[in-house]
Amino acid sequence: MSQFQFKILTGVDFTACKQKYDNIASKDPYTFYLLDHGGHGYLGDTLLFGGDNSRFQTIATNATASTLLPNMMYFVTNSITVTDGTTPDPVSHSFSTGSIFLTDNNKIVSDFTLSSFTTYMANYIATSADVIRSDNANLDSTYAGSDSTILTSAAVKALINANISAQSILDISFFSGISDAIEITSAHITAGKITYRFNGDSSDSEYNLTANDHEGDIGIMFKIQTGPEGEDGDDTCTFINLHGLINLYEPDTTTQTTQITISNDANNASNHTKRIKVEVNKSTEANMVSKISSGVDNLKAGNAYAANDLSTNKFITEKQFAEVVANLLKDYVKYSSE
Repeated sequence: MSQFQFKILTGVDFTACKQKYDNIASKDPYTFYLLDHGGHGYLGDTLLFGGDNSRFQTIATNATASTLLPNMMYFVTNSITVTDGTTPDPVSHSFSTGSIFLTDNNKIVSDFTLSSFTTYMANYIATSADVIRSDNANLDSTYAGSDSTILTSAAVKALINANISAQSILDISFFSGISDAIEITSAHITAGKITYRFNGDSSDSEYNLTANDHEGDIGIMFKIQTGPEGEDGDDTCTFINLHGLINLYEPDTTTQTTQITISNDANNASNHTKRIKVEVNKSTEANMVSKISSGVDNLKAGNAYAANDLSTNKFITEKQFAEVVANLLKDYVKYSSE
């Protein structure tokens, strides 16, 4: 497909510009060639004007109505913004390099490049675009198209219809049901499957468990409809196991060294946040003093130490330890008033 182009041939003077134009061996019929000096313009090989620079100007900087000339053709050599003479509210236009705009007697601007391109494309579509033929021969399922033709909207519709068969519609799959959250139970594991009845169904749907599905896992079951509505023979179900996204916490009570408590966060109304509390199983001072004193008494009586029933799963603090030592040594410490 040929495209309309605009090229400015630059040089130190008209002769240099003209030589550049003459050196173009094959001139594009859809390219507008403008000589930077001498005021000559060609469309392909055709001279549109020459030597008369009173009807056109080149422009490379932003302009306003005060700097524009009326009834003039401007060739843009650098991307600019032009504010025209529309009253009472002037209109701003953006022009890229290579575009052309015109001013009327009131310095109101119109985009010549856009209007000429629109006309060109309209004529091209009218003469070169693929259209619907009575036999539809150029738009069947084997139609490949080309880069030099344009499809009309009617041709696009016909091509889509020609390539979509009834079977391709029947093969479309989509989710027709989504379950509530399901927790896999021991009964599910024993049966090797999950059964669930979706809303509107007259019978249960089934999903066969895999080796990655375990008791206590939580997931959601999806029903996939394949084929037309009402034909459930080919429908399938899948189970999305969310165990990899869910962390379940349960306190370990095998040791009494610490007490672990897991509860809902009172500050979180949704209970989605769990509060884990770990407490040291602390001994009581009175119990320690009693047990140790009893053992010391046994030693004094010449008997074996018999305080070995103290717990091995309890801790004492520094304060407790100091107080216990003080209580045990108070009878042995001598005080002097000297």
